[in-house]
Amino acid sequence: MAFGILYGMRVCGIYKIRNTANGNIYVGSSVNVESRIFKHLSFLRRGDHPNGHLQAAFTLYGEAAFEYELIETCSRDQLLAREQHHIDSLKPAYNICQVAGNTLGYQHTEEAKAKMAVVNKGNQRHLGKKHSEQTKRLIGELASQRRHTEEVKAKIAKGVTGNKSNTGRTLPPEHVAKVAAASLRMWSGDDKEQRRQAAADRARARWADPVWKAQQAAKIKAGKAASKAWPTTTTTGD
Repeated sequence: MAFGILYGMRVCGIYKIRNTANGNIYVGSSVNVESRIFKHLSFLRRGDHPNGHLQAAFTLYGEAAFEYELIETCSRDQLLAREQHHIDSLKPAYNICQVAGNTLGYQHTEEAKAKMAVVNKGNQRHLGKKHSEQTKRLIGELASQRRHTEEVKAKIAKGVTGNKSNTGRTLPPEHVAKVAAASLRMWSGDDKEQRRQAAADRARARWADPVWKAQQAAKIKAGKAASKAWPTTTTTGD
């Protein structure tokens, strides 16, 4: 579905991001799909998305090449199971980890937020503090000795079984060069501030256009109407 239809879809469910230029996808889950999609876009537009593979594709192909789709809605307690089901069946090329279970989209309860606020109130002990080289080495040594439990290993193995989407895949040098050049043009250079200002001016100009503004209002209205009528899926299999 078009991105505009996601307006108002504050639902718990599974979604995918699809690159229309090559068909590659990313599968994710969230207790609030609309909010999660906006977070993805915010990171991607800034050029610092934690998923480097997805960021490189976004930089190379541009925002217009990506579509966002709600796959299904489900209850919160079924979220990870349904996400894993779709990861296993769709084999998304942009998912760095093929095991569901990240914390993106998780929201703390108000009680938990209040407790964290009390604990951290007036906490100044780490402001401006930097680790010494000795501490950094110790942290690195401890990290190198960390091992996954057998349970975690089994989950990882299950998630990647049969996934051949990137096995032995190497990007051609010309593709790597295009991504690097596009990223360099967007986020570096003496005129980067002018280009960012120009982008902001274009955004303001769009919102100043009454026709474009009316179109966005219609999309928002349609999205809210669709979210009210969207059925909730609570099954554990297709």
